[in-house]
Amino acid sequence: MNLVKNAKHACDDSLRTDKRVTVRISQSPVGVSVVVTDNGVGILPENMTRIFSHGFTTRKNGHGFGLHSGALAAQELADPSRRQ
Repeated sequence: MNLVKNAKHACDDSLRTDKRVTVRISQSPVGVSVVVTDNGVGILPENMTRIFSHGFTTRKNGHGFGLHSGALAAQELADPSRRQ
């Protein structure tokens, strides 16, 4: 859900009139693939390595937990031995 919310915020920040968020779910050789794309403002190259870090946010009122939590959940789904 956080990926979709972030895509919506990116579109809102873009001020475009043709806002678009697309979610694609498909089978992959090891499970499923979930891809969220948007035509919003994008991510600065210097932030690409930080976006899944705990506490990282570019939003004024953001807390930086959403993408980090999503990444941890995806890792647990991919590797059941990581579940606690």
